[in-house]
Amino acid sequence: MPRIIDYLVQEYDAEEFSRETLHRPLFDVNMRLFRSSPFYRQLVMDTINYMDAHLNMTFEDYPAPRGVSGANLGIPWNIIGFKHQNKNKFCINPRILNRSTEGVVTETNCGSFRLEKAVKVFRSDYIDLEYYDLKGQRIIEKNIGRYQAGFVIQHEVDHNCGVCITDKIVKEQSVVQEPMEQLDREVPISPV
Repeated sequence: MPRIIDYLVQEYDAEEFSRETLHRPLFDVNMRLFRSSPFYRQLVMDTINYMDAHLNMTFEDYPAPRGVSGANLGIPWNIIGFKHQNKNKFCINPRILNRSTEGVVTETNCGSFRLEKAVKVFRSDYIDLEYYDLKGQRIIEKNIGRYQAGFVIQHEVDHNCGVCITDKIVKEQSVVQEPMEQLDREVPISPV
């Protein structure tokens, strides 16, 4: 039996769909169905396997943390994946519960936009993250810092919330000690 994700990738121009999804929030995975429906669970896991393959192919030789979001790949669900310490980790329905007020303005770029040069954005030093793991268990991780992929997580969660890196550019005259306006947006729950 063909995998659903193969059908979706063949039927739709994922890059075009990705451009459309970058500025709007994605749907949360319905965790009740994820736990109870083998078909729905397989659909979500096929999606995560696709994201895993993308991470492995795209960031094979990158030592620094790198990530991907559903919005990057034209997937309509709030799922992120990131490579950290040569391991891929996936978060279903990730939400940043808390951001430290302390942070840094860092130069960064985005694979979705491929900007000519890096832009300056504010990233919180530490975040608290809530998500579901691949077993459907709710997880809360506290004080995730830059070197535990905290900056990557912030970037990918932003994508799934419809916030782009260009929305977070810090102007040269901005005061570094003050974080930018909170741009997190609510992620709608999937109707499925």
